[in-house]
Amino acid sequence: MLEKSLIKQRGQTNLAVQNSDIHITVSIYDEIERLANEGRHNEVADRIKKLLDFVGTKHPLFPHYRYKPARVGNTTVLEHEALTKEAYEKYPLSYSGRFKLANHEKQKHIDIRDVIEEAYYKQEEIEINMQSFSTWLGDQMVETPNLDQSFENGKWVIVPKALPEPMKMKFYFKGESDTSIVDYLEMGVSGKEDGKFILIDNSSQNNSKLLITLKLPLYWDTDKEYGKSTEAKINVKIKPDFRSNVEANRLLLKFLMQVSNDKGIIAFKNLEADKDIIIAPNFSFEGDFENLEKDHMFIERLYKIEKYYNLQFSIPEELDESDWEWIEILENAIENKPVKKKLKMLSMELNDKEAIQNIIEHFDSNEDVKKLMFEQSGSEARLELFNEIIPIEKVQSIYNSLRLDALEKIKGKLKYMDQGDTIKVNFVPGDDPVFSEYYFFEKKV
Repeated sequence: MLEKSLIKQRGQTNLAVQNSDIHITVSIYDEIERLANEGRHNEVADRIKKLLDFVGTKHPLFPHYRYKPARVGNTTVLEHEALTKEAYEKYPLSYSGRFKLANHEKQKHIDIRDVIEEAYYKQEEIEINMQSFSTWLGDQMVETPNLDQSFENGKWVIVPKALPEPMKMKFYFKGESDTSIVDYLEMGVSGKEDGKFILIDNSSQNNSKLLITLKLPLYWDTDKEYGKSTEAKINVKIKPDFRSNVEANRLLLKFLMQVSNDKGIIAFKNLEADKDIIIAPNFSFEGDFENLEKDHMFIERLYKIEKYYNLQFSIPEELDESDWEWIEILENAIENKPVKKKLKMLSMELNDKEAIQNIIEHFDSNEDVKKLMFEQSGSEARLELFNEIIPIEKVQSIYNSLRLDALEKIKGKLKYMDQGDTIKVNFVPGDDPVFSEYYFFEKKV
């Protein structure tokens, strides 16, 4: 009982209490803030743990279940966590609700199984608009606090079940001496077709330039006529990102050349088990072999150039005349061979008076000059081919026979030549118009 005593103090309507016990309640948030400001972070963590443990005990099925905070979108909800295996078995957790498919709301007839199956093969989440949601533990509906707010604030999706791990395979021609097509493939399930076929490919293998697809029947039909549509098929093509890549085209063309030559049996080997799992003895190439051979030879030429100069071409849809000329020049440079041409006229603009005088003297006594070499170089000299730039160190031109055109006219110009003037000198072929050009290129680092 409080004992009242008279306390004298100034002011009006003051209250004083004497000989009493006073209890002051401090908010847990105020306490955490105070501890944090004092740098007592271990104690902050301890207070938060005790708070979460306390919240967990407020679950309607405690001590079988407890509440566990979790983020759903921008909202924190309290999930249901079984505390024992027996509790989960006695009160299994399940959910029920109503939702609409976010990207299919305008479609009247949708089979959710088809949507889920497609998402499974594509490994894509299905976005949904949640309308209602209930949580059940056994046959008892329980509240999931704050869940309703996540309908508006959070993004709801159906997450597809993970696909089986890709199988590591080797793709090769099986025969007396095996010939590898692709040494390493990661073949995984990628889809289903017409409800009859399962598709297995290496589309998820980023380091592979070829897309290899196996089309396998989900079941085999004994009826021969129907069975034609359920035969296993193998498809090999270049991945879209590598269609202009030389190495990718080389791999495909090499495979088609081997198929056209009926070399062995196509097989897939499981590398981990070191065992063939698919063998295809019947295959054929149905295209134009002559065109195939031309394409193969062309790609082999580009591949050799790429490797020698450390390049990576991007092949265009069509080649012009200059492209073919540069390819020949690069090939010849690898073997230190010249490109032979026929001279019509060689023109030079010279500003060195002494050099012009030397040319005049050389050609004044010789109507035709044999085996004359000119060398050109410059820091900006380069070749551009299929999105690659190859610097040119120098070009040596060797002419079998040259004549100086309008010799007397050049003499007259030289006589009145001042400092800084240029004189155009023209050479025409002598009795042999053929000349040879040697190109020297810098290799790309």
